[in-house]
Amino acid sequence: MRVLLVEPADNLGKVIVQALERVGMTIDHARSAQQAISLADANKPDAVVLELALPGHNGVEFLHEFRSHADWNEVPIIFYSQISAEECGLNAEQRQSLGITAHLYKPTSSLKVLQTTVQDALA
Repeated sequence: MRVLLVEPADNLGKVIVQALERVGMTIDHARSAQQAISLADANKPDAVVLELALPGHNGVEFLHEFRSHADWNEVPIIFYSQISAEECGLNAEQRQSLGITAHLYKPTSSLKVLQTTVQDALA
């Protein structure tokens, strides 16, 4: 399974890539929203792991752009972010309509939880 990781922090991105590769996933790591769209164009992801705090575009803007492509409407998206669900500006109904599978808050969610959440979204 191919996962698009949108994470601006290089070191954390490398750790997340390694964690997801350990459970058999192929990872494309984008550091910006623009790079993420380019990578998704090159290789359609089966799931997206998205940090909402991005340089330039924020994660919600990326999400709207990503969902504007018909081919990507069914791709599950998991927020793995330093921004909590309460702070992200999307209520539960909006998150559901945008196809957000889960919102994991980095300070309280381990990499193991992320691995399991991505595996469940792809099952």
